[in-house]
Amino acid sequence: MWWRSIDDWKPSLIAQRIREIAEMEWIQVSDWLDWDVDEDWKKDDGQVGQVIERMFNVDENNDEAPDLPSKSIGTELKTLRTKSTMWTLKHCSRYFGGMTSREVFDTYSYPKKKRVSKDPDTYEVDPELNRLSPQFGYNDFSSPVRKHTHNRQHNEIGDDIISDYFSLRASGTDGIVEIHHRNDGYLASVDLRDKWIKLQKVAIILCESRGNTGTVNEEFKISHAFLLNQIRSSTDLLKAEIISCTFSQSQSKPKYYPTPHNRSDKYRISLPKNRHEQLNKLNQVWEECIELYPDMLILQKQSKANRS
Repeated sequence: MWWRSIDDWKPSLIAQRIREIAEMEWIQVSDWLDWDVDEDWKKDDGQVGQVIERMFNVDENNDEAPDLPSKSIGTELKTLRTKSTMWTLKHCSRYFGGMTSREVFDTYSYPKKKRVSKDPDTYEVDPELNRLSPQFGYNDFSSPVRKHTHNRQHNEIGDDIISDYFSLRASGTDGIVEIHHRNDGYLASVDLRDKWIKLQKVAIILCESRGNTGTVNEEFKISHAFLLNQIRSSTDLLKAEIISCTFSQSQSKPKYYPTPHNRSDKYRISLPKNRHEQLNKLNQVWEECIELYPDMLILQKQSKANRS
């Protein structure tokens, strides 16, 4: 098993190992992970990535260093299912330079609703409880606030789409993003620099899966893979509209009242489902995109003029 002893993972070796795994076709996760369904079992949505890491001999406790070592810049492994092309970059609710997360909640939270009828869909406001859970990315606020046109959990037709009030913006430092409000401007800054370092060189492996996600009967096989080199800037990442933040704070009695339950903001990167659209988005953010599988293809670097 040649891949167990590699300490300098060049692109050609990463591509070779991915091709070997792809040739295995459908892989049962339970063949690679220790499963005890009767003891301490829980659903694990990250298990496909864990299997891929084992197939590259990645240290299970590898949190700080890149997954694949190199004599130059190491490579971070990121595995996604083709049916859910999103990964969590960081959980973070530590703000600086402006409001605290609690102050953001106190200022912008809205009444918490619960469904009281399914036929017809009817929601009822709890006058004592609030929540704040919009998902938002870059927004230049040039478009007006939209209204919900369909009933959703916690929302009714005509409610404002709360995410339209918030935006992520670039700061003067790569890896630090700012949270802005449509009416009130700058709110706070968030430090993502520890994760920004890991975005410098990333191997993204997208897998088809079958069976119940995160369970012992799940299987997967590799669909395609990219190698991304040298992320450009926070501005490029934001304007490509592939990164978002989700606030996650809500009140409930008796434990989380009046202090809300803060599940920590989630910063996620999300790609289109179509492979060619994925390449287009990635090429807006990274200086070089290499398609490792099924074909070895290097996208030409674009100048800023061509990207605009």
